[in-house]
Amino acid sequence: MKNSAGEKGYPTLFFHTNARWRMGLLVTFLVISISGGFYLWYSQNSNDAAPDSMAGLGYAVLGTTFLLLAGVLYSIRRRSRNKRALGQLNSAINWHVFFAIVGLALLLMHSFGNFNPRSGTFALFGLIALVVSGFVGRALDHLMPR
Repeated sequence: MKNSAGEKGYPTLFFHTNARWRMGLLVTFLVISISGGFYLWYSQNSNDAAPDSMAGLGYAVLGTTFLLLAGVLYSIRRRSRNKRALGQLNSAINWHVFFAIVGLALLLMHSFGNFNPRSGTFALFGLIALVVSGFVGRALDHLMPR
């Protein structure tokens, strides 16, 4: 999609839907589906369905890892001097979004429905606001001219 200045911009849905994007989407759905299936099984068959249980700790560690990967890998890619060595920037932003969505989903599963203010709910709300602001920024990047 090219604008009047000849620059290549984002398509209507803000994602370049190519084979890499579909692969990232498949990996995202696969990780969330497996984690969600374990979440349902564990919450039905365990007496310790709480954020401080072993499963809750596992979700917290995995969610934090995915969020760190989202931030660090995209930051490294943006600051890299050798642009061709690490792939295209639009592919990096797609993986950034996919990792952030998986991280948020895992951290929501980590809470096991325990949303009292003592348990870090404000941090969770801040994280949700961060993800929403990322989507708003992506939309503004599409809508506003360079």
